[in-house]
Amino acid sequence: MDYSLTDLTKKKRKLALRLVAGEFEGSYGDGIIVLCAAISALAAQVWPGKRKERRFVELLKRFAPPELNTTRISVPLLIGWLRTERGREAETAILEKAFLNNPQGASLEGDSVDKSDDEVIRVCDGLLCRNEIRRLSYGSLLYSELRSSYSHEFRPGNQIGFPFSEASCSAVSYWNYGKEPSGTNENEIEENDTLWRIHFKADWIGDVAVAVATALDAGSAKLKRSDPVRWWLDGG
Repeated sequence: MDYSLTDLTKKKRKLALRLVAGEFEGSYGDGIIVLCAAISALAAQVWPGKRKERRFVELLKRFAPPELNTTRISVPLLIGWLRTERGREAETAILEKAFLNNPQGASLEGDSVDKSDDEVIRVCDGLLCRNEIRRLSYGSLLYSELRSSYSHEFRPGNQIGFPFSEASCSAVSYWNYGKEPSGTNENEIEENDTLWRIHFKADWIGDVAVAVATALDAGSAKLKRSDPVRWWLDGG
């Protein structure tokens, strides 16, 4: 390879963060499109071809360092999804009791509430499948709620929220919107009205992209790979 994926990705990260900061009349969404496009391009380097949506998340699982937590499961969003599914009351109650005792504050940090899929599986004792859980992993949410939504609809997905200040939030955080984000009286929100939306800090997404590119450069002789028999999102 006669070029560095790391150098290319660092340039994309620099541009994206300037857009997020408002330069060139940019916005958070503009920066996210750049960063997610970079991650998609890296994934296509490893698993070339069309109609391979799973490779975005697979790339993060295999090549992002563990400390960046790209496979961590969003517990608030997993609980929120289970609440919409008929017959999943048992799983919902177990997860809430173990990890999220329905706090009513304005925000939560991902580090304080989110878990690995192993931890979720262990607590639910066979009531949840890994492919269900992994749909709510950080990597999967980046793909479905940011990359795809911004690319196809010019907006984030319905599970994405925004912090009061981009500079002050954790890498991954949650904001309590209640059931009616516009105009809900805070004093009237009941226990079951909590509606958490997730926010991914742009700096963190940029760090993920650069770390993956660096890992790929380190093993560039084996860059292109065969498709896995079973993608991580499907339980592989």
